[in-house]
Amino acid sequence: MTILIFDIDGTLIDSTGLDSKLYRQAVQEVLGSVQFRSDWSEYTDVTDPGILRQILREKGVEHPSVAEPIAAARARFGELVADRLAEEPCRPLPGAVGAMARLIRDPKVRVGLATGGWGHTAAMKLRSAGFPTESIPIFTADHHHQRIGIMRACLSSLAPGETEASPKVTYIGDGPWDLKASSELDWGFVAVGPRLQGKWRRWIPHFADPSWSEVLGLTVSG
Repeated sequence: MTILIFDIDGTLIDSTGLDSKLYRQAVQEVLGSVQFRSDWSEYTDVTDPGILRQILREKGVEHPSVAEPIAAARARFGELVADRLAEEPCRPLPGAVGAMARLIRDPKVRVGLATGGWGHTAAMKLRSAGFPTESIPIFTADHHHQRIGIMRACLSSLAPGETEASPKVTYIGDGPWDLKASSELDWGFVAVGPRLQGKWRRWIPHFADPSWSEVLGLTVSG
């Protein structure tokens, strides 16, 4: 059995620009002036709540006082994403919807999603882009504020008895934080898109590339 766990933004959906802009707006509306890092990789936990927790710590706000502003930012972010999607739907990466449909049908493959985004916005974007969300287990930053915790939860759902370091588990993502988390878990990794081009040996530009199933190590059923 092959286990494939996918990131969402930038991996399946062309939404990184949308996400970054609206996330910053939501945080600014809740907290006021915030100086964001120029690169998300500069944050310790590159997830929606993880980045916000670090911003709050740097402002001198400590646990348990972080819960209220995080909840407020989460709610506002959801409103902003919903408004934007009502005007302009998310676009899937080329070939991604068809590739996911084929993987779901393959009896030799188990598929899950593990994203550093919050669950409500992840579901909105997936539906907008045409993915069958009811057919895929989705684990998000509502399950854990650290990416590794989210990925572990997804694996536990897909294969309760599977060990973390199994070579049968592969994570597919577009960011250096995805690669870092996969390395820490000793999972296989496939890079997608321009951000990791030339930085990892197993790479595809998108899922319309004819080599995508081979790079994932699969012979995909019909």
